[in-house]
Amino acid sequence: MPFKNLIAFIAFSFFNCIAASSFSQVVSISLGLDGLTCPLCSRGVENSLKKLTFIEEITMDLENTSATITFKPNSTVSYAEVIKKVFDAGFSTRFLIVRVNMAFMNQSSNKCLNYGGISYQIINSENSAFTGFINLQVIDKDYMQVREFSKYAKTISESGTGCEDKNFREVYNVIIL
Repeated sequence: MPFKNLIAFIAFSFFNCIAASSFSQVVSISLGLDGLTCPLCSRGVENSLKKLTFIEEITMDLENTSATITFKPNSTVSYAEVIKKVFDAGFSTRFLIVRVNMAFMNQSSNKCLNYGGISYQIINSENSAFTGFINLQVIDKDYMQVREFSKYAKTISESGTGCEDKNFREVYNVIIL
């Protein structure tokens, strides 16, 4: 009997690990796209984004001039590459919102979240314990309209990086929506 219990425990643990690894920490991103006026524009952006190997699905919304992008599980994601593909297609962004599952995020402080080589510096919250799914809006001049970015420029310069580890591929200032 003990041997059967051990086998059952190992099988249960194995399948739980597989199931847990299939959940993505970064669930999706939403992009506001400036300049989308027709289906051809939308198709051009979509085709440009499809060249990125970490993207699983793209849903374009011409009416709201936006896109929702989901990523392949366990892939290395780069928002900078996503934005570059949008620019390469001839468009700009007015927002980038990241939907994350906090169950998988490393929270090194009440102002810094880390995952997959990306660090998120929170500039609008004193909360020290995030749970469940949250939306983070990236605050950066390349990811939003200049007028909108200027509202946060002073806060960003006063807050510093807060995420002291230099091993991140990308570091972003974000607000929690």
